Amino acid sequence: MSTQEPITNLERLDLKGQREAILILAALTNGDVRMYRGKDLVDVLRVGERIAALACGPYSREVNTLCLVTKAGGLIVKMLPRRHELATATYGGGPPPEQDIPLDIPKKTKLYLDQTEREREMAPEMHRRFQQETVNLQVTTAKAYLELLQRGEIAGASVPPKEEDTKEEEEDKVLVDLRAVVKGLGPFFHLEVEVANLGDESLLQIPILLSYNPEKYKSPKPLIQIGALVPGIPLKCIFELECLDTSAVDQEIEIQVLPSQLEDVLRETDRLESDVNFSALVMSRVTMPQSSLL
Repeated sequence: MSTQEPITNLERLDLKGQREAILILAALTNGDVRMYRGKDLVDVLRVGERIAALACGPYSREVNTLCLVTKAGGLIVKMLPRRHELATATYGGGPPPEQDIPLDIPKKTKLYLDQTEREREMAPEMHRRFQQETVNLQVTTAKAYLELLQRGEIAGASVPPKEEDTKEEEEDKVLVDLRAVVKGLGPFFHLEVEVANLGDESLLQIPILLSYNPEKYKSPKPLIQIGALVPGIPLKCIFELECLDTSAVDQEIEIQVLPSQLEDVLRETDRLESDVNFSALVMSRVTMPQSSLL
């Protein structure tokens, strides 16, 4: 038997009258008086002050009385209620009474016995099939994720440019990383685009273009030009989007990083149609959430 706090005083309480029992009272340093019947905790008296001494006996008309003296000099007299039951362990000591109640276990049917025997005999085969299905699930998930990456349907996934006709053009490819995040509940959204130069040379006058369905979305400025993109330092730009059709679901928007040689595009920014496709250095597709009107 152990207590959470050190014991300062011990006293024996002989219950008299109709409830004859012997209790051991233990005063702890935290001000609690724990009452034990054998090894069972039957009650706890919380005084709140450290107890210097305690005594049990008759007081006035009460047979079972507890007198406490605190360390601060106070005197506390506690009289045990006549209907208070202390002869049995009811404070959480000992095993719970539910353990003596038998469980309602159904009888073992013939189907249960046959199924148990079948599982016992086919345990290796069941384990092998489980491992095989687990591997198949992992392979299927990896293939589906690879297809999404190749189609550019995951925000932040870059689609490699098409194969060039000559080796010289392949050597001139620009390495650009593109990531996009959609913010807002609608019908107005902010599309936050982050681009990073993965090459060794700086890129100048890099246009970023949004391509979308003009019947579903509208942007006051679908083209943003980045003056300089230094290697190793990512830059962020924000596009403003307005959803024209609040019932639109799973609408895709393409984000294209265009080569800096497209000077004609920059001159005609005001007359630019956002659904026109260009030969982009890198492209990513973002699935827009459904607009939620407050």
